[in-house]
Amino acid sequence: MLDTLPRARTSAVAPEPSPATTLDELLDGERLLLSALRGWAAGGRFSLRVRSLFLSVGAGAALPPLDRFLALFRVHALRRMDFGLPGAGDVSADEVDLLDLFAQAQRGRTAATRLALLAILPPAFARAALTEVSVAAAALAVAGHILPASRSGACGESGAPSTDMSWNWPSSRDKAGRDERLD
Repeated sequence: MLDTLPRARTSAVAPEPSPATTLDELLDGERLLLSALRGWAAGGRFSLRVRSLFLSVGAGAALPPLDRFLALFRVHALRRMDFGLPGAGDVSADEVDLLDLFAQAQRGRTAATRLALLAILPPAFARAALTEVSVAAAALAVAGHILPASRSGACGESGAPSTDMSWNWPSSRDKAGRDERLD
């Protein structure tokens, strides 16, 4: 019994945000997005139930860009990610990371969103995915489904990315020496 009790923290460092581990801990917007992610991962498309759910809560505009992001993700992901079955009670760390990705995009934190995408997609596909994630996240926000700030702690307590700029896209200077990323 004693070894099941939480132990006191001895570090002076602030604790990282605790990731949600069950569906019950998620907000409605997160559950909505997670249902789409899981449904797509299970079948390669959105089910009629997921489509109806998004339409019924005014978030139907999020489905086309979300579909394009997931199509890129399915083909080009750098690693296999852990998705639960639709309706499963536990939320995997990978699912929490993807929810955070969309939360960062909703807040206009492009650098944090890019960083998260580069961790799961090659740079060329991460660029395309950035647009789709941003549009889907904005559509969710317009429908009133605001996702909470970082749960995984991947971007720190503030949700802001590290000041380390090594995440930036590979160099893509044109012949005049201008960097197209800055246009």
